[in-house]
Amino acid sequence: MNTAQNPLFSIPEKPLLFSAIGCIWGSFHEDNEQEENSLLRGILKTKDDREFRAYVRRRTWKKWVNTEQINPSLPNYWRVYFRTTRAGIINNIELVRVIKQTVPLEIEPFGESLEDYEDLFRIRGKIAETTEKGFSIKIERNNFPNQRRLSLKYFYLTIQGALTSAAELEQFWEVICVRDGEYLKLIKGTLITEELIKNWDEKLEQQEISYPSKSVKKNQQTQRQTSKQQSNQESPTIMINGKQPEITVKFTERPEVPEQGKKVGLQITGENGIVVKGELNRKTLAKQVQKIENFEDWIGAFSGAISEITPEGVVILERGSVQIFERKKKVKSSDDGQTPIDGSS
Repeated sequence: MNTAQNPLFSIPEKPLLFSAIGCIWGSFHEDNEQEENSLLRGILKTKDDREFRAYVRRRTWKKWVNTEQINPSLPNYWRVYFRTTRAGIINNIELVRVIKQTVPLEIEPFGESLEDYEDLFRIRGKIAETTEKGFSIKIERNNFPNQRRLSLKYFYLTIQGALTSAAELEQFWEVICVRDGEYLKLIKGTLITEELIKNWDEKLEQQEISYPSKSVKKNQQTQRQTSKQQSNQESPTIMINGKQPEITVKFTERPEVPEQGKKVGLQITGENGIVVKGELNRKTLAKQVQKIENFEDWIGAFSGAISEITPEGVVILERGSVQIFERKKKVKSSDDGQTPIDGSS
């Protein structure tokens, strides 16, 4: 028997972190007639022959197919985002990742091991309503600076089943659910208490011991930070007053531009975790994003003057702009050492 690998639902980095993610086994069938845009829509057919409306980002789908991460004609185990109706019916499923893992699977660190793929969901949020048949949870945006302009602030998920103890409104809970037909059925609920919050760091340390890859990554980051601090201590600093600094951040993920509004916020998170945010003219951004359709490969540049750096370390830009450029493949020099006619190398 194979041993369980990384869990489906790992411990979040923060105890009060809102989230709603799921894992579903099924096959995705795209609609034959749909407009050519950034989203590929279709039907997700599950093991019990249920059909749910679903979608995936077109660029992501092409990447999965081209790199042979999936066979479009076969079912897969998908990491998904989702919603439910007020009556509790699962809908609006977004495929976000393919889970390449052999059974048995582990639901969460130190939790139950599964012998087969199951449609499981983890929800973390505030209790909004309780009824005889179940309850609903409010999922809010996590507290990041300058998100007040974003239209989507929160949503609700409805779940069947009773929590193990009396749940009060506004309490923060983590629940694990299984799909029961078209509905979510509770199998485990955990109230996030002050005591649990105090022990959170210990749980994270235990998780890192059980899954060394995360621990190694954290240690490498710590070593880099320590090395940088030591370097700063050893080198003298010359302080000079300058003009307002400007930066440019490159990105390769297509922005989803809303259809309405004069302004739109853009947020980019770098590989080092640094967040850069700014406000742009929506129509100007849409024109740049439209260029992507004409390029085989592309890269974007988000530029602007730094107006502030928040206490959380988020870099805020003003007078921001976005440019989309075609990324041309490099042509290797010929064997005789001569430069190709187009001048690339």
